[in-house]
Amino acid sequence: MTAPLARVLAALQEKDLRPRPSGSGYEARCPAHEDHKASLGVAEKDGKAVLLCRAGCETSDVLAALGLTMRDLFPEEPKAPAKKGRGEVVARYPYRDEAGALLFEVVRMKPKDFRQRRPDPAKAGAFLWNLDGVRRVLFRLPEVLSAAKDGARVYVVEGEKDAESLARLGLCGTCNPGGAGKWLPGHSEALRGAHVVILPDADEPGRKHGEAVAVALHGVAASVRVARVPRGKDVSDWIEAGGTREAIEALGDAAPAWAPVAVPKGGDLLADVVRFIRRFVILTEDQAVTCALWVLHAHAIEAADVTPYLCITSPERRCGKSRLMEVLQRLAPRPWYTVRPSEAILFRKLTTGATLFLDEYDTIFSAAAKDSTEGIRATLNAGFSRGIVVSRCAEHGKELLDFEVFGPKVLAGIADPPATVKDRSFVVTLRRARRDEARERFRSRKATPEAEALARQAEAFFAVPGRIEALRKADPALPDALNDRAQDAAEPLLAIADLVGGEWPARAREALVALAADAAEDEAEDSVGVGLLRDLVTVFQRLGSPAGATTDTLVRELHATEGTPWKRWNHGDGLDAAGLAALLRAFRISPQKKRWSHGAEPRGGYRRDPILDAAARYVPAVVREEGADRSDPVPGSVPGGSERLDPHGSSLRSAVPTVPAPRGKTDDSAEVPARIRLVVGSDDDAPAGPPPPSVEVAERRRVAL
Repeated sequence: MTAPLARVLAALQEKDLRPRPSGSGYEARCPAHEDHKASLGVAEKDGKAVLLCRAGCETSDVLAALGLTMRDLFPEEPKAPAKKGRGEVVARYPYRDEAGALLFEVVRMKPKDFRQRRPDPAKAGAFLWNLDGVRRVLFRLPEVLSAAKDGARVYVVEGEKDAESLARLGLCGTCNPGGAGKWLPGHSEALRGAHVVILPDADEPGRKHGEAVAVALHGVAASVRVARVPRGKDVSDWIEAGGTREAIEALGDAAPAWAPVAVPKGGDLLADVVRFIRRFVILTEDQAVTCALWVLHAHAIEAADVTPYLCITSPERRCGKSRLMEVLQRLAPRPWYTVRPSEAILFRKLTTGATLFLDEYDTIFSAAAKDSTEGIRATLNAGFSRGIVVSRCAEHGKELLDFEVFGPKVLAGIADPPATVKDRSFVVTLRRARRDEARERFRSRKATPEAEALARQAEAFFAVPGRIEALRKADPALPDALNDRAQDAAEPLLAIADLVGGEWPARAREALVALAADAAEDEAEDSVGVGLLRDLVTVFQRLGSPAGATTDTLVRELHATEGTPWKRWNHGDGLDAAGLAALLRAFRISPQKKRWSHGAEPRGGYRRDPILDAAARYVPAVVREEGADRSDPVPGSVPGGSERLDPHGSSLRSAVPTVPAPRGKTDDSAEVPARIRLVVGSDDDAPAGPPPPSVEVAERRRVAL
């Protein structure tokens, strides 16, 4: 058994994944997904270990879950003698001049470190550990000059290991010494007239380095293209995972020619993003504006302390959720589109700075999968705020690792996600398009270059000195119509709208309030107790707004309220006095025993004012009565009519705020509503004479808070 195969089997054994012989190799449960059968195959080929998950998990994801890297699948490289006091030398990368003479070496050490040294002119075979007076050239310079002369393509990567990986495939790869951020003008001059493809590492420093090299080579090289490796962190990872010469060449062919991006005006950029999204997806104006603000926020994530999620949902299939995900994926930085990731893969991937696109969340958070996916829900909750980490122990507690899971996220699925996830999101609810609602058919090969051009414009916009810092210091005015969590989520989006200026501050606030109002209609169903408060408000209005009512009366009226679960509560027996008391206890509302009507015996019941006080705090939608007088009290209730104060001394008649009507509405709810009137009575207000005559309720409207 080779060392790579032994390493993999030992890691599987440590995770209790039970590797066992199968054919010419082994099989085990896969650590990268919820695997209840042995779907991972492990074998040896040409001295290296080969992994294959029959469920489709990527090799890099399996290795990450095992705490291994791609390097662990290969035999150890021959180790050179260690330099005393400098660690163990594991690789040497010679830098030569145009004639092939050695100028200096970059030496990789173990523990991982890179050092530079030059030949000692006073002693043959010896080195000095500095580059004093040495010209810095590109790695593999003679090969680079030859390729440029012959018109062959030169691939610029970030490190020497990547350049050598390309060379083993017969491709010309090069890099500058020192890694990201160390490109010099002389390096560009060596590539004059060459056809260059830049393959940056898949992280933020790599992306910035690739952009800097492209800027430096523009107008010097014959052509410049920037391509993203489709798998792994760098081109070496991709090659080790199966990337071929043909695939790399095809990647270069498909990459668009690079050109410098003029810094756009913020208003024009937002308008262009809105138009691009609406070309392919049927959205309201408010939804499109919110999506466009989110795209810019994803590019400016370093300035934010919280990140609002986009939750794309619909009542049925074929409403455009996946299409909107595809469009946004091409506009966002470092997108990671996934379905049903394991918890281990999720938090490890998020710590790389990826923008998460999680599709089909309804298959993750279904009732059957709830227990096994609590970790995913917790990770999503934690990723809303910067600084919250997922902590795990490595090597049986020898090392504690913190995984930063903060970052922009888009979730898509049928119906609502878990309430805690939805609470951190702006919900974009899509509807199936009518036949007369035309939209452009999405073709990736045509749309992707346009989307990437917009993404580069967003990068250029925030690359202007001072803009990220301005966003960090921003303190935008937050709409009172949003609750506390929604205000937190809205703040980074509104900071961008204010930075852009023009019409966008007003449009942004209008859009976010409209989306929050649309979602508020369903919030009451997130909690049984909140739903009960809402229905009790309706019951008291139906009873004529009395100061209180007996338990029997409230239970009877709750059972009679259509569209509520109370008649079927408790396995079909219906909500009773004990159940009502148990649900209201959470709101510190208790029954009282007293005379609830004139001449009646004392009975248990509830005062109306504490119920309305709780309703004003928790119920997201209430029934408004305009021009309504007292109606006849139902037997078992006490009428009342004075205005009451809440515990803070303010009138409950103004305790529930109103919000602007959502844009684009055409029904009655589009009218800007008057202030909600909650009339609260008390026992002391009960008249001595007969109850007041009944009147007809003039109008009722539901107002979304």
